[in-house]
Amino acid sequence: MSQKGDQSSQLSGFSGFSVIRSSSPQPQEIIQSSKQGDTEKLINDVTECEETITEAARVRLIQECLEEVANDADALPPETSSKLRHILQVQSVDKYLRIAVNIADGSQTQLLGITDVSRPELSFDEKKMVKAEVETRIQEKCQRFITKYEEFGGNIKEAMDVNRSRCRLALCRIDESLLSDWKEKLGEVCNEYQRDVMKLAELLEDWKRLKYDDVEEINVKKAETKRLQSQLAELQARLSKISCTIKMFKETPRTIAAFKSISHDLDERIAGVEGEIKKKKLLKKQYEDLQGTEYDEVLKRYLDLCATIKKEERLLEML
Repeated sequence: MSQKGDQSSQLSGFSGFSVIRSSSPQPQEIIQSSKQGDTEKLINDVTECEETITEAARVRLIQECLEEVANDADALPPETSSKLRHILQVQSVDKYLRIAVNIADGSQTQLLGITDVSRPELSFDEKKMVKAEVETRIQEKCQRFITKYEEFGGNIKEAMDVNRSRCRLALCRIDESLLSDWKEKLGEVCNEYQRDVMKLAELLEDWKRLKYDDVEEINVKKAETKRLQSQLAELQARLSKISCTIKMFKETPRTIAAFKSISHDLDERIAGVEGEIKKKKLLKKQYEDLQGTEYDEVLKRYLDLCATIKKEERLLEML
């Protein structure tokens, strides 16, 4: 009992496990339950289930026969057959109309504005014709089923005995040894379930530790490593700054002399370039002043003659 109490205390820390444990079937509850009362209740439930299945099969058989009669042109007069098909269609529509119920107040809601579908009425003679035709088809189907059932070795008399179904007979023959075997099997399943739950609790504890404790420790170590790396980078930057400052002070005399020499050379070159620019500008201005004058025309003739002489020289070279 102390072990079970420890298990409950360990599982209570996890959401949902206390509910699972309290709602799960325990071997003690199975042992304390009344065997005879449970067996009778189970037999009654099986009987109700069999009756429900039988009723559903009977209704389905009638529905199938009605559809066959309605779709058979030779079974009924055309007008009666049309009415019957209309009634079956309305019945199918009513299924969907009855589903549309407002859960809040329980009132039936409108589906596309439809609350009811009109259906035709069969006369007394038409009902008799439909009933006779449906009964005939039901008898034919039942006879075919009985014939096939007996051909495969079945006994229709035993099948008609509702108090001798195999399921209920098997339940009535349950003895103490069978109940004991099942109790042992259920006890083994419950114990295995409890072991699995405890294993799950241990795994969740490990996962929680890994998620919050170990991961947090790893993150702290990583953060400390990054902090040390940043401090080291800061120290390296300071050392670089100091070394650059020292080198600058050591090389100051030579640097100043070199700077003066370079500055003097640059000044001379800049002055020479500026003089050339001034000469070019002056020549450009003189050329612009000569445009449109007699000198300009003489220059053009001279250039044309030079071009002609070059062409003649190329022709002579080719010959």
